Amino acid sequence: MNYELFLIFGGLLVVSALAISFVGVKSERFPGSRGVLLGLCTFFFALVIGTAAFGWLHAEDEQHHREDEPIAEESAAKQEAGVPMSDMGATTVLALTSPASGALVYSPEGLKAAAGEVEIVYDNPSVVPHNVALEFEGKEIGKSEVVTNSESSLKLDLDPGEYVFYCTVPGHRQAGMEGNLLVTGRVN
Repeated sequence: MNYELFLIFGGLLVVSALAISFVGVKSERFPGSRGVLLGLCTFFFALVIGTAAFGWLHAEDEQHHREDEPIAEESAAKQEAGVPMSDMGATTVLALTSPASGALVYSPEGLKAAAGEVEIVYDNPSVVPHNVALEFEGKEIGKSEVVTNSESSLKLDLDPGEYVFYCTVPGHRQAGMEGNLLVTGRVN
């Protein structure tokens, strides 16, 4: 959502600046009065602040996403190369995070791992409490501690199948804070 708002504010800023520039070039008496000048300055100030704020928020979310990518990419690359689980430290580590804004979503929304010992490392950079729990066939099989501005993890030995991860804080899962974990066959 931050990215979309950044694009909206940025687009409004660009279109407004071009329109005002065109009117200013065509009119010798632009802006006409102090009230119009003050209104335009206020309008542009609000757009610049809005664009900068949403850009900063999106950059923070993007930074968390980039920090989590190397762990997941390394594990996936080793799995695709056929490296045995024992050679990978016997544990597949999956990175999971949510926005610093406290929004009730996980990033990424889906995870994939080979069967065996799987650890989900969850980073919650917000003051809104969250955790991660894992469910298989409608039954909770494990959960991490609820944290704010911190990390928690959940380590389980998983068989192949489709699992659901979710937040156990009341109302969060119902609001959409859940995702899927696909566990494939063991790597030989």
